[in-house]
Amino acid sequence: MALLKEVTTLVVNGTGSNHAGDYILIYGVSLDVTSNPSFSEKNYYIWWDTGSSSDPSISGATAIKVDIGASDATTLVASKTATAVTAVSDFVSTSTDSSVTITNTYVGNVTSSNIGTSNAISLTNTTAGTGSFISNVKYPENNAMYFIEGDKLAILSEVDSSGNQNTTARKSLKSIQEDLVEGLMIQYYAEPNSVTAITDSLDIDNALELSVVDYVKKCLYMDKAGKTADPNVMQASMAMATKHERNFKEAIQRYGVRKKDKTGGSRVVKVPNLI
Repeated sequence: MALLKEVTTLVVNGTGSNHAGDYILIYGVSLDVTSNPSFSEKNYYIWWDTGSSSDPSISGATAIKVDIGASDATTLVASKTATAVTAVSDFVSTSTDSSVTITNTYVGNVTSSNIGTSNAISLTNTTAGTGSFISNVKYPENNAMYFIEGDKLAILSEVDSSGNQNTTARKSLKSIQEDLVEGLMIQYYAEPNSVTAITDSLDIDNALELSVVDYVKKCLYMDKAGKTADPNVMQASMAMATKHERNFKEAIQRYGVRKKDKTGGSRVVKVPNLI
C-alpha cells in the first residue's frame, strides 16, 4: 500500500472582516537536509491579517500570514489563503470558490489540523497521511545496510528492537526490527566517489569494472588508428577497437540490468539468509 500525504480542506464562510486575527493549526512534514537528512513533523499556524490584526504568536509553530481586506469576498479570502500556504515548501494549496485544499508536500502521518480561533472557518481532514517518522535506527548510515537479490530487498541492522547495539559477533547483523503498519520508505543521499588517480577503484557495480577497461581500450585503439600513417597498424588498431567495443556492449547487456536495482520503486522486503 502506498504511503499517503495529509490533505486538509478549509472552507471560508465569511468575508475578510470575519477572519481578522483568527488562526488555524496545521502540521506539515519537513525535510531536514542540513545534517543526518530526515523527515519530521513541523507545526504551522495560518492567520489572517486585515491590516491591524495581531499575530497570535503560537509557541512552537511557524506563522503563515494571509493578508486580506476587510471587505474581501469568501472566494478572494480563499484564493489569498492558498497563495500564502503554497509559498511554504512543506505544502501545496489550491482554491476553488470558497474552498481551500492543502496537501502536504511529503508523505507521513501528522497531527490533524484544527481550528485555533475562528467562527467563520470549517476544517476537514480529507486524507490522513501515513508513514511513521519513529525508528530504532537513528543513524542509518552507521547502523543499517542492505543487499539486493533480483527484485527483493534485504535490510539488515546492527541494533535491536530497543535501539541497542547487537553484541555477539555471530548476531551483529540481523533483520531490521521495526513495527510497520503502512509500509517502509527508504530514502538516502548518495553519489559516486570521483576517480582522481590511476590507483582509485571505480564506484560502480563490480561486474561492470572490466567493461570500463574494455571501453577505455576501445577508445585508445581508435585514437591510435586515427593518428597512424601505417595502414597495417590502422587496420589492426580498428580490429582491436571493435573487439573491445563488442566486449563492452556484451557486458552492459549481461550485467546492465542491475542498474535498475538501485533506483526507486516498490520492492519485496525479504528476510535475509545470514547462514
